[in-house]
Amino acid sequence: MPRLLRLLVLALLLIGAAVPASAQTPPDLIGVLAADGRFTLLIAAIEAAGLDDLFRTTGPLTLFAPHDEAFAAALSSFGLTPEAFLADTERVRQLVLYHVVEGFAPTSLLAGLPSAMTVGGAPITVTSANGAVILNGTVDVVAPDIAASNGVIHVVDTVLLPPPDDEAAVLKPYVPDLETLLQRPIPDLALAPVDVQAELFSVIETLLQRLDTPVVLIFEDIQWIREESLLLLRRM
Repeated sequence: MPRLLRLLVLALLLIGAAVPASAQTPPDLIGVLAADGRFTLLIAAIEAAGLDDLFRTTGPLTLFAPHDEAFAAALSSFGLTPEAFLADTERVRQLVLYHVVEGFAPTSLLAGLPSAMTVGGAPITVTSANGAVILNGTVDVVAPDIAASNGVIHVVDTVLLPPPDDEAAVLKPYVPDLETLLQRPIPDLALAPVDVQAELFSVIETLLQRLDTPVVLIFEDIQWIREESLLLLRRM
């Protein structure tokens, strides 16, 4: 081998050895999220929904990634703990898939689109102003164009929720089975979100009306409500 060619080969080998593997090929989408450290709830949601393979082997994908603060704020607004949210795997799956778009969509492309269809089947609206990308009118992309081996990540400051007709079905908690709810300790019922209390009392009142038993429902009556409602349920 001529001396010049040997020197060129050696130089290429040395250059390749000097560049870390991570700089040559970024991790997959989950690997990037994990390395960042701000997306523990999103990763937990992906895993709970059984979507690991989608984010590790499929691509290219565009992921709108709410950081942990965004997820915590969303769960708090709906009166959900992370554990309660993650336990409902179908709704978790729907929510996660609403944050994913097929294909590689950097902000330079997104900024020119009126909307993007998610893998979950519902669209996200896209607007841009002064170089910033805004989703669904209120959700800001705060850290765009983070590269992964199988796509791109845009960090968002709020959890994306589907259009209003679908929102409750994805994240807002339904009142649990009435008999199960009535067997909770009394403090749990008293501290439940207001909308849960209202729905619970509405259902109980309906049951009582079927027996022509009018009643004004107040917290002081909650022990009686529990006992009477359980009896009513078992008679039906």
